[in-house]
Amino acid sequence: MPDWQTRSRSGFRSGLFRFMLAATPLALVGFARTGEAAPQAEKGNRVPGVDPVDRPREADTSDATAAPEPIAALLQATDTPIAEEPDPDSPAGEPERPPSSPPRIRHPQPSLRHATPRYEATYAVPPADAAILRRLEEPLPAGGIQLPENATLLDLQDWLSHQARVWARIDWRALEDAGLDAEIPLETTQVLGGDLRAALRALLDDVDLTPIVEHGTLLVTTAEAAEQTLTVGFYPLPSQIDQGNVQPLVEMIHATVAADTWDVVGGPGAIRVAEDANALTISHTQAVHAEILTFMRTGFDADLATDGDRKASQIPTRIHRVRDALLATELATALVALCNQALGPAGDPAAAVTRIGGDRLVVQSASRPFQIYASEIIRAVNGVEGEAIPTPGMDMPEEAVDNPF
Repeated sequence: MPDWQTRSRSGFRSGLFRFMLAATPLALVGFARTGEAAPQAEKGNRVPGVDPVDRPREADTSDATAAPEPIAALLQATDTPIAEEPDPDSPAGEPERPPSSPPRIRHPQPSLRHATPRYEATYAVPPADAAILRRLEEPLPAGGIQLPENATLLDLQDWLSHQARVWARIDWRALEDAGLDAEIPLETTQVLGGDLRAALRALLDDVDLTPIVEHGTLLVTTAEAAEQTLTVGFYPLPSQIDQGNVQPLVEMIHATVAADTWDVVGGPGAIRVAEDANALTISHTQAVHAEILTFMRTGFDADLATDGDRKASQIPTRIHRVRDALLATELATALVALCNQALGPAGDPAAAVTRIGGDRLVVQSASRPFQIYASEIIRAVNGVEGEAIPTPGMDMPEEAVDNPF
């Protein structure tokens, strides 16, 4: 080998060796930065034996607070959702629920049908049946009912046709199915007072019979057969019901009127709330409807009725809460005129409406139609929060909503 090649190779080896010696401290520094010496770098300490002046400026990481993350780890972190801080108010271990939607505001319209001198219900029956139902609420004629001794159903049918002016008939098939004789004598033959419905019940209860209105006639039938005939009635919500909260009223009817006959305990009767119509929709037998009507008349708005015990000098008062003070001010100014224009002769020019406490309206009027219509106007303008109650009980199955009766 020529001498110049030998000198070149030995020079190359010695140069390579010197380069490796110079690069070794830098490699050791990098290893210390990413390995065991990382905690020292995080504390701002210098690695012993390495002059920081000789290091490139861009490689100086002595003041770094943490070791750099690998690129793959950073890419993976960008796809991972950031965990939110738990809500301190929520129970431990439960995820925070999404915010609920704002409550729905309903504005049920006032009804002139409800503005009557006393509390009345409306039944979904033909006009001829409705006329007989009204007739049953009328008082007995002078002298009451006077039947001959040992009177039978035929004698009662004759009295109803001639004295009460009601077309009556007897359900012979139901009597035969029950094993009852049409010639059975009535145990009670005289009733001196009360309305016609109460008098008929007094005459017929002893022989397990009852009157119902069907197909334009008053039908005397068995109690078992009468339970198969259900009538739908619409009952106005009392003025005391605030903001459409009718569930307590429904539960009260369930508990006090024919308690074992409602659908919540397996019976045939059902109550649904028609908030847009300010009414309860009730399906039940006519006998139970009569009990519900008595319950509503005596339990609510009794002091508003013109045929009650209220003295002429007394002025009934109702207090209503309004959504805000501005709305209360507007209603206090316009309510009397709105009611009297709608009611006409049934209105009350002497009525007074006063705003107190910012959001309360005090309505004073001796006229029941005025009080009822005023309460329904306030309910309509003020609005009712939430949905109409779909079921009568707190835990009714969902399928009952689609088939209310």
